[in-house]
Amino acid sequence: MIKVALLIKLQAEFGKKRILLLFLEADLYSLIRKPQYQLGQSIFGIFDTFITDEKWRNAHLIGPVTTSLMANANELLTKPSTIERVGILAIKISKKNICNV
Repeated sequence: MIKVALLIKLQAEFGKKRILLLFLEADLYSLIRKPQYQLGQSIFGIFDTFITDEKWRNAHLIGPVTTSLMANANELLTKPSTIERVGILAIKISKKNICNV
């Protein structure tokens, strides 16, 4: 059962929206393959869930995705990204939402 998650919010620097989108779609997507979202014109993010416990969530915070983001943050983001630790209370899965990986 999915127990915990990370909710990461990124605000694109003026004129860097397209580059941030490409970054999310290419570099990050190839590493995490998790849902990404957009709020408004320049705010984007990643929602990453974990079946196990806190140690796995913490491991992702020091892994390649975070390293890649931080290496490009000054150029792509207006301010530091926000990373929220989320507890999963319930989840709804339907047959049409399940994909084979």
